[in-house]
Amino acid sequence: MDLLQACRKYAPLVHCITNYVTVNDCANVIIASGGRPLMADEITEMTEIAQKAEVLVINIGTLNQRTFTASLAAGKVMRQYGKMVLLDPVGIGVSTFRQKAVQEILTTVKPQVIRGNFSEILTLISGQQHGSGVDIAQTDQMTQATQDGLIAQMQDFCQQSDCILIASGPEDLIVNSQQAYLVQNGHALMKDVTGTGCQLSALIGALLGAGQDWTKTCLTATCMWGLAGEKAAKKITVGDGNASYRNYLIDAVYQMTDKEVKEGANYVKLR
Repeated sequence: MDLLQACRKYAPLVHCITNYVTVNDCANVIIASGGRPLMADEITEMTEIAQKAEVLVINIGTLNQRTFTASLAAGKVMRQYGKMVLLDPVGIGVSTFRQKAVQEILTTVKPQVIRGNFSEILTLISGQQHGSGVDIAQTDQMTQATQDGLIAQMQDFCQQSDCILIASGPEDLIVNSQQAYLVQNGHALMKDVTGTGCQLSALIGALLGAGQDWTKTCLTATCMWGLAGEKAAKKITVGDGNASYRNYLIDAVYQMTDKEVKEGANYVKLR
């Protein structure tokens, strides 16, 4: 069974401890892909929810001590039951608090998938702060000259942490300890909508709840989201702005088929 078909058939429960800037969009993207979102961060119910959910997505965009504690509690139970955890280290380079929180999540929860933009992934793998907000710094953009070195660093981290890394930008890298893929789907308008990275993490989470091969699932979801960006851009007409584009993005996921993904996926295997 193809990935979207499986997600829409089995409707995995995706627990998101996410930020309040993009929580509604993330929930709608999960629904559009066929999953069932649960957006909860009350510490007293984390164990019960974790026992029921197929996937946990931890997003630290609006991190505070309460959501951090809830993330650790839910993550521990998810891993205890052998379930998937995805970490989105939003703005990790902004503060020491975020860096320490991510390190604690890595140590305690050991998420199997980590997705962030290039500045966030560089901060994660180097231990040095990159970027000054939640966007990619111009100096952190991947180039042909830096690509091989970055992949090597990411693969070292994947080997040590037993995880898959996804670095998002104008082009996306999906890396595990042995493989590396460059995804070239997407559209420039995606940067004008807040939380497109958060929504990608939510989409990956939903499909992880239905997929078997984790790396292939991450690759497919990343291509799918970029393809949604391309399809949404084609719907822009006179008078539309970034809010219209945001709605077209979610619509594109809702209308997406496995056939479209297979035909429209634009990626290269680098290793």
